[in-house]
Amino acid sequence: MSVSLEKIDQVRERTHSTYEAAKRALENCNDDVVEAIIYLEKEQKINPDRPIAKEASHLFDQVKKLVKSGNENKFVVEKDANTVLSVPVNAAIVAAVIVPPIAAIGAAAALFTKHSIKVENPNNADLH
Repeated sequence: MSVSLEKIDQVRERTHSTYEAAKRALENCNDDVVEAIIYLEKEQKINPDRPIAKEASHLFDQVKKLVKSGNENKFVVEKDANTVLSVPVNAAIVAAVIVPPIAAIGAAAALFTKHSIKVENPNNADLH
């Protein structure tokens, strides 16, 4: 039986399998694309490195980097070169999300009383 390249491409596109596996599945399933896909699922011949899996992994890595950076960087409130408050940026963000009115009042009060608010990174460089 001759299997068309179009059907092989359809199976490969949906399963991310090899040409050989897609052709064999179609041959075993009498050229039925849906049955070939089911066959490959049962045989676990579907490639796990699908593009969406790679993107999800990349996104997860980026989120981990962002969280790590937020834990390393500090949200600092100072008055006359004395540190009044120093917390990880992630903690400041969580506090601002949980109680936004208190965070806004605190920030306004700090600015009106001539406190300085800054973000410091681990290399002691300010990120105003």
